[in-house]
Amino acid sequence: VSAEIVRIVNEAAAEAIAARGSFALAIPGGSVLNMLMGVSEPKWAEDTVLAYVNHKCVAMNDGELATHAKAEAKFLSSWEGVKPVLLSGSADSKAEADAYEKKLRDLSPATLPLSPEGFPVFDLMLVGVGDDGHVGSLYPGRGEVLESKKWVANVDMKQPGSISLSLPVMQSAKRVVIAA
Repeated sequence: VSAEIVRIVNEAAAEAIAARGSFALAIPGGSVLNMLMGVSEPKWAEDTVLAYVNHKCVAMNDGELATHAKAEAKFLSSWEGVKPVLLSGSADSKAEADAYEKKLRDLSPATLPLSPEGFPVFDLMLVGVGDDGHVGSLYPGRGEVLESKKWVANVDMKQPGSISLSLPVMQSAKRVVIAA
């Protein structure tokens, strides 16, 4: 699975950069981070904006809980020039979700195009699936799954809370890969 994920990421990056000069990639936490360890020193990194499908509302350098810190340790530090969209690192999931959505909305359409419905179109959206059926931080039977307007939902089901791209954002990606 890891080798196929690496192949897909490299292929999607090449296609996006050839088509419009940039690559918009969204990645989750969890086991997908281990799969991405096979992508080292990619030539496409400097043309890449990276968003997180989900992220706990903790300090960005929290090596135990922060998806960004884990990604940095596993592979992101070798992706020279990549532009990650980061949370501020507060524990306030509502404020973090609103701020993250604003950061995504502030990206140029050349970097992150919009669908006719007004949702961002990532070139590649990688998602994992939890053993309870969750994707990102969206859990079955919870209200966040029904979000239809926001790009980013705040999820306070567990502590610390987290943010998650909404299902319409996940569905709007050019290519979605469920890595499981």
